[in-house]
Amino acid sequence: MVRRNLYQREDVVAAAVSVVREDGFAQLSARRVAERLGASTAPVYSNFANMDELAQAVKLAIADLVVAETEVCRSGEPFLDMGIGVLAFARSHPGLYAAVFMPGADEAEAGHHLLQVLLGRMSAVESLAALDPAERLILLRKMAIFTQGLALHVMAGHTDEESWEEVLMLLSEAGRAMVTDAFNRPPRSEAEIALLAKLCECRVVRQNDGPEPELPKEASDA
Repeated sequence: MVRRNLYQREDVVAAAVSVVREDGFAQLSARRVAERLGASTAPVYSNFANMDELAQAVKLAIADLVVAETEVCRSGEPFLDMGIGVLAFARSHPGLYAAVFMPGADEAEAGHHLLQVLLGRMSAVESLAALDPAERLILLRKMAIFTQGLALHVMAGHTDEESWEEVLMLLSEAGRAMVTDAFNRPPRSEAEIALLAKLCECRVVRQNDGPEPELPKEASDA
């Protein structure tokens, strides 16, 4: 009789996320995960081919936790709430955020996943639906880069209420300015189009020239 595996992939990932939250990504190991599960290392290797595969699953799970924060209504403006959610996660879970999104972290797949989800949600926001799909992508990239800078500020220890309110004010002002520019800027020159296409590493399409652009994995470093 084949013994049923008592631990599923999601159990192992949850235990691994707990290790990263408490001890940091560098301490992620099969032994540490097994300790969290109260089991041997068998559940780890019966669900994952190796630790690299588990590490990628952990990063995607953390990205999903960030996504959940971006869905919380905090300001009444969906696009702004996305940025606030990212910063709220960095403030509440700096270890998890650092493991995936800080400079030096290999966050390509998780970062791509997060930005692709947010890009899709932007197209469903009434105030952004009229934007050229490529302009939505550029807007997201701008906001992601600015938000990452604020996240570094938050994680440097600026987490008291006064500093937090300042961060939210900066995010709000920058976000609204970026959206206003996206709608009111003059037509882009060919040189700008080429430069921005390189920045986003995707083909910049004209209005009604095609479907929502697919965010390439290499464009997930913000």
